Amino acid sequence: MRPPVTDAEFDSLPLIETHFTSRTAFVAVVVLALAKGLVWSVVLPPWYGPDEPSHYAYVQQMVEDRRLPIAYEANAGFAPEILCSQNNVDIGPFGPFRAEPPFGSTPRCTASSPSDRHATDPNNPAGAYAPVYYGAAIPFYLLAQPLSVEARLAAVRLWSVLLGTLAAAFAFLAARWAFPSSLPLATAAAVLFVLQPMNSQQTAVVNNDALLIAAAAAFWWRYFRCLRKGITTRDGFIFGGLVGLAYLAKPQGLFLAAALPALYWFAVKRESIRTELTRIVRLGAAVAAPIVGCVAIARVFLSLGGNPSFLPPSKEGVHGLQLYLMDFIWGNYERVYWMYVTSFWGYFGSFQADLPNFVYVIITLVVVAGVVGAVWLLVTSRPLRPLVLASALGLLLPAGLTQLLEFYLFRSTGSLVLQGRSFLMVLIPLIVVLILGWRRLFPTRANSAVAAAVVLAATALNVLSLAVMLEVFYG
Repeated sequence: MRPPVTDAEFDSLPLIETHFTSRTAFVAVVVLALAKGLVWSVVLPPWYGPDEPSHYAYVQQMVEDRRLPIAYEANAGFAPEILCSQNNVDIGPFGPFRAEPPFGSTPRCTASSPSDRHATDPNNPAGAYAPVYYGAAIPFYLLAQPLSVEARLAAVRLWSVLLGTLAAAFAFLAARWAFPSSLPLATAAAVLFVLQPMNSQQTAVVNNDALLIAAAAAFWWRYFRCLRKGITTRDGFIFGGLVGLAYLAKPQGLFLAAALPALYWFAVKRESIRTELTRIVRLGAAVAAPIVGCVAIARVFLSLGGNPSFLPPSKEGVHGLQLYLMDFIWGNYERVYWMYVTSFWGYFGSFQADLPNFVYVIITLVVVAGVVGAVWLLVTSRPLRPLVLASALGLLLPAGLTQLLEFYLFRSTGSLVLQGRSFLMVLIPLIVVLILGWRRLFPTRANSAVAAAVVLAATALNVLSLAVMLEVFYG
């Protein structure tokens, strides 16, 4: 199958095959991701990753107690040594973090008896997740099993760092297909993905977001590849497997599948109705088979855990659409700004360290400029219109369904559960849209300048984020 786009400019964009310079850029991105992940995993204090105690306790419970945790309970039965370690950095039983951890002098918590490593009961807020991320972390736990709980936490964090490195490799491959005629733009897109601050945090702490981000990055690699080369049944099966894996990481990973109809529309040449229906059925079956298998696997694991509920405790009252929207627009759209700007671009350590306000304003203006440029490109450039639309729909459809999931949970429980990091799985198509937009705002030969500006800005933002955390946590 070949793409239906026949415009000379779009079809003639040369795909630069792997050669020395492209390999060098790929290796540089992977090394950058690994080094950055290690730095972030060291800078973030123990237990300061979002819900990190719950995610780490899941791994420890699988090893030490040889059982899966039970969800959903707000007060988890963590092992005494985990509670001891949290107390050393002044984490209360219900949060928040009330003191700066002393850099390099935090006393270690070593189990005084075997029982100190065992959960006091099987309840764990993370118990509603399938054990795929946690089971794969067990070898890292075992490497440090004789050591203190803080050392074991650091070892398990390495699993997330490796997933972040794998995600960076897929992000580079995705960008090469999105920008086949410009290695600088593709490299800049991958660097922005690697250095995006919240992505950096989630791939440096114990959190199943890291697996979702890696699975999503592989999905977007195949997405932009198929946009250029067309979709085969084999591609459909691969997409289904990646969506299923993303679902096993976190439930909203299933929504990546919403981008596939847009890909089909732009990547498949139209034929007769009978041929088209046959092709849709064949591709649909290829996509659905591994997804159904992964959903079944998740149900089995969660039933073994004892309570497969993803719902937090309900609040009293009626929770409808009007109240949900009011929560978003209250305080001059404070939650909108918090979700899509501050908690997406940089709010670290479970919202303990945030960037200066002017940085968020600059980020907002730069993103708006990219969106304006992308809309301008959509209107004025017919050859690049399929890429812009496919990227935009790949971003908006899964993100919209994720937002609808929060509304469903809000109606059931009255709780607002989404954070900006919930949308990191669509970071790659967002970056593609933004770079296309920024590129449109400058002269035709400015690819290298735009790429250099993106790399410098991403580097500055990541370094600033590290500086903020050092000041807040260790200053």
